Amino acid sequence: MSARESSVRRASLGLACALAAASALLVGTAEAFVPPGGPGRFADKVRQRAGGTLGRRTLALPALSPSDPLRQAWEAFLSSQDGQWKVWLDERSGLPALAAGRGIPWLSPEEEAGDTEKTLELLEARARAFLAGHPELLGSWGDGLQLDREASGPLGPHAWQVAFRHVVGGVPVEGARYDFQLSHGKLVAFGAVRWGSVRASPEPVWGRDRARARLEAYLGLDPALPREELDPGSLHFIVVDPRGMDAVGWDGPRGEGYAHRLVWRIAFRVPGEAPTWVGEVDAHTGEIVAFFDDTRYERIAGGVFPISNDGD
Repeated sequence: MSARESSVRRASLGLACALAAASALLVGTAEAFVPPGGPGRFADKVRQRAGGTLGRRTLALPALSPSDPLRQAWEAFLSSQDGQWKVWLDERSGLPALAAGRGIPWLSPEEEAGDTEKTLELLEARARAFLAGHPELLGSWGDGLQLDREASGPLGPHAWQVAFRHVVGGVPVEGARYDFQLSHGKLVAFGAVRWGSVRASPEPVWGRDRARARLEAYLGLDPALPREELDPGSLHFIVVDPRGMDAVGWDGPRGEGYAHRLVWRIAFRVPGEAPTWVGEVDAHTGEIVAFFDDTRYERIAGGVFPISNDGD
């Protein structure tokens, strides 16, 4: 399997997991083991993002009040489509975590059988038009939609995925994605993850060199320590809970459950040591937002129930 096919399949799993999460049927176990060489020389400096572990509850459309304008808008949309559809909403954003149904025609057999790149361009244009045509349901994002080519393309015979990343002012929003999946030329599922309006400015107040110096001072870094620079400093929006709370659902106003911080991300390794150290410095205030070892040490085992508790 090519790297691109692997990326597409991983992205496809994301939307499948959204359905499982909507039904509270995602299960798994994790087995951790000690990093080779111990926890690392900067273990006492580790800092987690405040509010960075986001709890997300999904709400089935019928759970909204019949008088809710969002429910009425969705019901009007669904009544205009052939086949049965179900919708689960992300309470933080008001956007669909998952909408799934029997399909909306997007590709003719001739278009689907054509050149892959041309078909993908066609699907990108139709996904953008679909979003632009339903801003009251799906939001209005304009230039914030960036096609993720590595996660878009054919999933197999008669199956396609189109995936967008959220980019604001040229800065990517970590973990935010909008996915569309097709089967036999029809749109059969779509949904958004960690996608919301970014109110923070994409323009840094602290420059990269100043942010690096701030992180080095926090670590008490010896200038003579050899380092392998993995990321000398790149801008990212990180998504956090507006209240700074971790792993809890959202019960505030719809659409205001995601906040964003602009950070400089700096990553390095010390040769001969296992950890991959990542620091995040707030690009507006200079605060050390997070510092952690990003090396993957866990083994993950799990699965998704193929049938939910309502039989679908």
